Amino acid sequence: MSANVATISKYLELNHGSILSFSPGNWHELPQDKDNEQVANARLALVKQTTLLRDLVAGPAEAIFRSAAHSLHDMTAITVILRYNLANAVPLDKEISFEQVAKISGLSYNRVRTVLRQAMVVHVFEEPHPGFVKHTAASALLVQDPGLRDVGRLFTEITVPCAGKLLETYVKFPNSEKPTEGPFNLAFETKGRPMECIASRPDLAMILQGGMSYRGRDGAWDNSHIANAYPWASLRSATVADIGGGNGHFSVSLAQRFPELRFIVQDLASTEQTNVVPPDLKDRITFYAHDFFTPQTVKADVYVLRFILHDWLDKEASEILRNLVPAMVKGSRVLLVDSVIVPTRTRPYHIERLSRMMDIHMMVTLNARERTEEDWKSVLQMADSRFYLNRIISPHSSFLSAIEVVWDP
Repeated sequence: MSANVATISKYLELNHGSILSFSPGNWHELPQDKDNEQVANARLALVKQTTLLRDLVAGPAEAIFRSAAHSLHDMTAITVILRYNLANAVPLDKEISFEQVAKISGLSYNRVRTVLRQAMVVHVFEEPHPGFVKHTAASALLVQDPGLRDVGRLFTEITVPCAGKLLETYVKFPNSEKPTEGPFNLAFETKGRPMECIASRPDLAMILQGGMSYRGRDGAWDNSHIANAYPWASLRSATVADIGGGNGHFSVSLAQRFPELRFIVQDLASTEQTNVVPPDLKDRITFYAHDFFTPQTVKADVYVLRFILHDWLDKEASEILRNLVPAMVKGSRVLLVDSVIVPTRTRPYHIERLSRMMDIHMMVTLNARERTEEDWKSVLQMADSRFYLNRIISPHSSFLSAIEVVWDP
């Protein structure tokens, strides 16, 4: 542990001349990229070591119940902060009284005080002296980074309501794996598929798009992991169809790295309005309205589905893949950028922690699950026996893997 602390301290001294701090002015994000691998590994090791140490010292009862209660109400506080824009009510450069925040937000003084002080325990805001609040690095990011706000709202406005309906779902739809009989359907009072419901509601669709875009540049989700690990350069001037590509954030990240590749981003027509393509890439990234539950009409060398099939149960996932068949020729590739669940303690701690969380997250939100390698092979066979799982590339620090599928008629 001391060696990892020394590695991070040396990096901070050389690059920033300061130490880690919760205050906005002295906060520095530690690198997680391949160019700073030693520092990134030290960071991950310290997170694991300090987490294990905390759990050991706290004891089993606190680890199970008290930590769960604390985490639940940390999320309760964040939910209110996001819904009532409390972060924006606090100036970035000075403190403000609880009374002033209450007046701006429309919440009562007592509710503002309770919510802010709960969040302060996890370093979101601080109380410089009684009855006043000022920003920390974390709370300031809620003002400065719209993507982070979207991720927060994704959890607080979609996941949290669904989680509250999980046990009710077990009673009403025992052991059902239908996408229309899950917690989402009870939470949002709909009989349709969750993703279709989200697409039909601009407020939820915007949150989902923003949250997914943010995840594409966030730690274990960062697009750079797949960009570095998969041999994109070997494709030369290939055309890549980014199916369900939303606002194009994944295609943009690849186009910036591999200037010969061209991209077609496919999604429902409404998503093009939120595209994030910079002007210098518009000649290589085009948008094409397409529903992946209909046959594919675009010819491409590689069809990418990034974090798409995990949203669907096997029947729907195989149908999405089957709809690619009309466009397939011998040697065509399908690249599933998705999670691959592995046995306990076979991936780095932070990846396993994220994998287990996402598995239950899928159950809570979409009545679905993440998949093992054998699960993926089963889905491919269900779609068409000519789909062949060629290889799986799992970058060390990435939650997502590159699952390369070849069409072999």
